[in-house]
Amino acid sequence: MILTRDKIKQGMKNGLGLSRKQAEILDIKYPIKKGWIDNLEGKEISEEQYQKYIELRDEIKVVHIKPSKKQKKKQTERFKRNFLDVNSNYCNSKTTQAKIKKIKYADLRFDRKEIVKSIRKMPYQEFLKTPYWKAISAFVKNSNGCKCVICGKESRLDVHHTNYKNHGNEINNIEDLIPLCRECHRKAHNIVPG
Repeated sequence: MILTRDKIKQGMKNGLGLSRKQAEILDIKYPIKKGWIDNLEGKEISEEQYQKYIELRDEIKVVHIKPSKKQKKKQTERFKRNFLDVNSNYCNSKTTQAKIKKIKYADLRFDRKEIVKSIRKMPYQEFLKTPYWKAISAFVKNSNGCKCVICGKESRLDVHHTNYKNHGNEINNIEDLIPLCRECHRKAHNIVPG
C-alpha cells in the first residue's frame, strides 16, 4: 500500500499528530519534526502495518509536534495576544471546556517560563480581566458545582488561590484554586469589608 496524505491523516487523532507506537510503525524518528507528512507521502507499507497504525489512533493521549525555537517564540507571542490581552475577545464565543482545551493545547507549544514571567509582571487586577484567568476561573467554579467550598453559597463567587507559588501556571495547577463566595474570600484574605 502506498501512503497518501489522506491515509496518513486517518490515523491521526483530531489531526494533531502521532503516538510513539504509530511513529515506530511508520519508521519515523520521535519526537516528530515539522514536515513529517510530506516525507511519508508515497512511502510503501503493508496492509497489516496500516491497520495497526489506524487502530493505535484511539490510544493517543497527548499528541504534539515539538516546535522549533522560532515556532515556540511565535506561539508564545500568539498566546500573549489571545489569552493575556484584556481587550482580546479570542475566547468569547467558546464554552468553558473549549477555552480550557485551547489553553491546554497552546500550553504544549509555547515557552511556559516566558508566559509565567509575563503574567507575574502584570498588575494582579489586570490579570483577573484576562481571557486566560476568566476561562480558568469559570472552569474551577463549574468543576465545583458553582458553590463556595466553605459555606455552599451559589452567588457572587470568586476563585481563590490557596497559594501563589504557581501563579502564572494555573492551567497546570488547577488544584491550587477553589471557588469561594465574596464573604468567605474576604475572610480567607483577612479583609474587613469597607
